[in-house]
Amino acid sequence: MKKLVVLLCAAGLLLTACKEEIKSNDPTIFSISPKSTNISAVSQSMEYDVECDKAWTASMALGLWTSLKSSNETGKIVVSALLNDSADTRSDTLIVRSGSKSLKVPFVQKGLNSILSTTALTLVGMEPGTITVNASADWTATITGTIDASWITMDRSSGSKGESTIKFQANAENYNIGDRNVLIKFEMGGDIFYATVTQKQTDAILKDRDKVELSNGAQNFSLTLQHNVEYSVSIDCDWIEKVETKALNTSTETFSVTANSKDEVREGSITFSGNGVSETVRVFQAECDVLAFVSGFPIAGGETDMDTRDLFIPSDGSHYEAELRSNIEYDIIWPEVDWLKPTSSAGNAKLCAVRNDMIAFDVDSNKSLEVRTCRIIIKDHNSDLCAALQIQQDGIVPEYLDEEEYGIYDANSGALFTYTPKVDQIAVYKEQGTVSFRIQNPETGSYMVISGMPEKADGPFDVTVKHNMSLGFPQEEKHNGVVIAKTENRKVWLYCEDGTGFIVKM
Repeated sequence: MKKLVVLLCAAGLLLTACKEEIKSNDPTIFSISPKSTNISAVSQSMEYDVECDKAWTASMALGLWTSLKSSNETGKIVVSALLNDSADTRSDTLIVRSGSKSLKVPFVQKGLNSILSTTALTLVGMEPGTITVNASADWTATITGTIDASWITMDRSSGSKGESTIKFQANAENYNIGDRNVLIKFEMGGDIFYATVTQKQTDAILKDRDKVELSNGAQNFSLTLQHNVEYSVSIDCDWIEKVETKALNTSTETFSVTANSKDEVREGSITFSGNGVSETVRVFQAECDVLAFVSGFPIAGGETDMDTRDLFIPSDGSHYEAELRSNIEYDIIWPEVDWLKPTSSAGNAKLCAVRNDMIAFDVDSNKSLEVRTCRIIIKDHNSDLCAALQIQQDGIVPEYLDEEEYGIYDANSGALFTYTPKVDQIAVYKEQGTVSFRIQNPETGSYMVISGMPEKADGPFDVTVKHNMSLGFPQEEKHNGVVIAKTENRKVWLYCEDGTGFIVKM
């Protein structure tokens, strides 16, 4: 029993000795300042003061983005943190050990949001946006990279310590397929970090024209689209049809149009719709080509397909205007006659709608007995389409044609000399293929002779008139352009182009 007590006492003495040895390796003074760290994202160093009466060591729990220097002699610890170029906060722990004791200091570094209000600015449409810089030193900002940055401007590119704001403004809507962005490079106190500015795409369907004007014929036309949405096509009329093609370029849409056979312009529209946006193109098609005279009388079953009308003009002539209905550009082909003179040159204007033009001209008086004709031709400037106005001018109808007495008649004053039955003598004689007609009064000795008339007249001819009376014109005179106006019972009515008439016997 005494032996057991002695052993227990020995063990108790040994345990007490061990406890006293451990306590002698631990510091009796052990502290660090500051006891926590919360720094911004820039690269920087933090200094800590350690008070310890024993030797100590320091380390970082992770040590991925920090480096550490310490000195037992000075009691200093310096922890250097790299730039935190992410938006998220990160943390580590500074651990100081001495003997069996340790001190832990939380080490927290904020993300770039502690310097920049945002590292990813988004612009919508033409609305501006800003990035606020909370700087710890002077800074600069530049748009960097090889991406085309002409679509954006920023109102400042540098600043000093403190808070500053940069305004970003897009110069145009973004009609690209997808968003577009630029990279902004910041330099501050030796650190380089970046932010992006992005402009969202604007949902759009952009057409190359708002209006299409077509001729009246059947044809195809295409519209070129710029779009960043899927779209559908709707047509509001039955004379336009979408043409399906195998082309890979889905931005070109082709349409076919039937011919317009009506005398009026027709209008339709094509609408492209997708994702809440739509664009409409108005399509106008001209009426069928119109080129026709309104004036005059239609000629049924004409010799050609040319639309032809007759215009009848009296022998005395005058100034005339013929109405032409047209919607095309045309040329006027005037007849090569000396008795019709143009006084207008319509047809030079090109208009879409049908219009009424006036074709003006002067017609000289027709002093002959014959009807004379000519044509004014209107020809489409760009096709074979033609129209014609056929001018028919009456010949003169002398009043003396109703007279029956042989003699000379004036166109205005009537009879100048007539035959007196049972007093005057009448003679007709032929000489070298011509015929002469003579009236003579034996009592007074007066006479009249018309000579030079052909036995067979195929056209106008000349005659010579001789007399010894006071008739108001020379006693010997040649009359030109004499035609046979009428024949009846071997009696012939002759008419001269100067208006003089003769009734003779053949």
